[in-house]
Amino acid sequence: MSSVDQQLDDLRTEITSELPNGITVSDVKYEGPELVVYTRDPKKFAKKGDLIRRLASKLRKRITVRPDPDVLSKPRDARDQIMTVIPDEAGVTDLDFHADTGEVVIEAEKPGMVIGRHGSPLREITQEVGWTPEVVRTPPIESSTVSNVRNFLKQERDERRDILEKVGRQIHREEMSDDEFVRITTLGCCREVGRAAFILSTPETRILIDCGDKPGAEGEVPYLQVPEALGAGAQNIDAVVLTHAHLDHSALIPLLFKYGYDGPIYTTEPTRDLMGLLQLDYLDVAAKEGRAPPYDSEMVREAIKHTIPLEYGDVTDIAPDVKLTLHNAGHMTPACSTARSTTSPASRRSSWSPPTAAATTTRPTRRTPSESSSG
Repeated sequence: MSSVDQQLDDLRTEITSELPNGITVSDVKYEGPELVVYTRDPKKFAKKGDLIRRLASKLRKRITVRPDPDVLSKPRDARDQIMTVIPDEAGVTDLDFHADTGEVVIEAEKPGMVIGRHGSPLREITQEVGWTPEVVRTPPIESSTVSNVRNFLKQERDERRDILEKVGRQIHREEMSDDEFVRITTLGCCREVGRAAFILSTPETRILIDCGDKPGAEGEVPYLQVPEALGAGAQNIDAVVLTHAHLDHSALIPLLFKYGYDGPIYTTEPTRDLMGLLQLDYLDVAAKEGRAPPYDSEMVREAIKHTIPLEYGDVTDIAPDVKLTLHNAGHMTPACSTARSTTSPASRRSSWSPPTAAATTTRPTRRTPSESSSG
């Protein structure tokens, strides 16, 4: 049994011991940075309003509870019950049911009214129908870009779940080194405009922050061939963090997938959508100017499929020794961010601000067995 499987078994045992009688756990999985708990008793889970919060606090994990597919009510019946819970003023425009995960995606003009105070309407929905609600905003202006991305991700749900499970196991793997350091390698962007790319290295992890082109300069790209980046193989990169969608930061991210990278990209949801739009436009301009594009549109789709969108302010595990928090950088719509490695209160601390629209901060520390990941 691998260390991750043993960890999941231990977590399942601990969760079960914390649950009241009558609530069962059928499976526990990592999906990306989240711990997903499957249960045959989603309605009872929802009635215990603070149960998930207490579990998350005790385990120091971000927890999502999902129902087993065979205990779900029929979508046709659930739709009517959900609409009685949500106020008309929320402006619900679509309900999309996914039986494989027990989730119902609620698209609304005013998502805050669906979520309500402390998420009580969401718990009420689960109490009524058993489905786990996920809320997204209806674009205020009809957007083919947002619509195309959401439809594409719906089509790729099965493969995306496999990707998230693989990423989750990679994030929560056992730490192997006792060394403590953080190293920043500049692959471009310094003393010039364009080709922003940086490698953040710890004894456990390598994270690529941005991967952009140099506008108007043919052939000038980040030094991806160095050993710290792709020179040692694309699989040596644990994660990519994208600060914003401008092409001098995002244009060459699909190139990573051409060279074998298959890990996650972390950014905000609007940046994901803008990234895809600008990268496709980048390919179109290259073709019109008679230049050979560095990748094709399939690699853009791979990048979108591997993107894990995060909200501002959420602390998220992205590696055994690195946490990421995105903050509003004010440069363009959804620019971010702050990356943070935290594992022990009594550690050295160092910070670094790249010449981008956002700052990246690292705090190298050691983790004790009781200080598992939080978020």
